[in-house]
Amino acid sequence: MRNSLRNILVGVLACAVALLLAMPSMAAPLSGTFRGDGTDATVGAAFLNWCTAANTSACSNGLGGGTFGNFTLSLGTGSFVPLNGGGNTNTITDLNNTNAKPGNTNDNVNFISLTGLGAFTISLQIVGLGTGGTAACGSLPAPGQTCTPVINGVQSAFTLTNSQPPSGGITSTAQLLVSGTASDGNPADNSTWFGIVSNNFPFPYQSLLSAISAGGTNTGVVDAPWTGSFNFSAAVVPEPMTMSLVGVGLLGLGIFGRRKLRK
Repeated sequence: MRNSLRNILVGVLACAVALLLAMPSMAAPLSGTFRGDGTDATVGAAFLNWCTAANTSACSNGLGGGTFGNFTLSLGTGSFVPLNGGGNTNTITDLNNTNAKPGNTNDNVNFISLTGLGAFTISLQIVGLGTGGTAACGSLPAPGQTCTPVINGVQSAFTLTNSQPPSGGITSTAQLLVSGTASDGNPADNSTWFGIVSNNFPFPYQSLLSAISAGGTNTGVVDAPWTGSFNFSAAVVPEPMTMSLVGVGLLGLGIFGRRKLRK
């Protein structure tokens, strides 16, 4: 009798292991990286629009300063390889201090929409605070300077950096850090992501701040092209079927162990 029970348990464990090895995973979380490039964006004191009034082709709704901007995806890896070369048909939601306040947890659903991605929703949760400090914001322009301005009492999300290209002069970059989640409604498919978005300007950031300040009114805007790099990582969640099979195996080991101790 004991030998029969032992043989049955060994058979159950063998089947469980075989199923674990042979069963394909149903989860398909997003993983990999891609680059996004936009023709123009409008940078203001408390907002970033991904298209401009002067270039309506960059706006998914055809209006400058609209809700979305279009961008081209390239250099996709992992889940994003099939999306390479898909044209300027992907969209990204404009940012401001209402829907994406820097340093706060937000819930900006459908922040990024990728053509051909399927049912996945890419949501924005965090817009990081800039890390450039304020000490050099009002200094005379020089390469290597950094600045994160405080505008209307709010620390900006941008880290501004001056640099000197080989051709001479001083140019600047405004960098923004963002992160969030991606899901198709199945917890097993959840993933997290982070991105670095940059606007490039052919002049030092002191000129950028002066233009946006507009004489102290903070109503000015500056247009510039943008680029972003985005990295997605799967959030590991055990699948229900896998956990059930593991449970069966552990149960078998437990019963078999008790029988062995009684002998």
